[in-house]
Amino acid sequence: MAWTNVANLKGPAGDPGTIAINAQTGTSYTLVAADSEVQVSNAAAIAVTIDPSVLSSGDRGLIRQTGAGQITVGVSSGTLIKGGPTAKTAQQGALLAWLLDGSTIYLDGECAAS
Repeated sequence: MAWTNVANLKGPAGDPGTIAINAQTGTSYTLVAADSEVQVSNAAAIAVTIDPSVLSSGDRGLIRQTGAGQITVGVSSGTLIKGGPTAKTAQQGALLAWLLDGSTIYLDGECAAS
């Protein structure tokens, strides 16, 4: 599944014009229900976990690599379906979009080749 239009992502209270940004600087982070966009900046590799038990089906958001450290997305439970070859960001500035459908997480965007 390749996403070609992420314009329908919603911010707080369904506001299409506002996406709350959660800036993180550590080497690991687990998404919370309020995360519309997470921007992670670290020189080292970063692990971002999507935990379906703290989210609702239909939730979606963005993960952006703002530092040099490559982000690897994982799940605490459920199934991860990647739109690219990996669940890793391709480079600094890369953006990944995710969508939770039941216990399945769809991930697509600027994914690393390997």
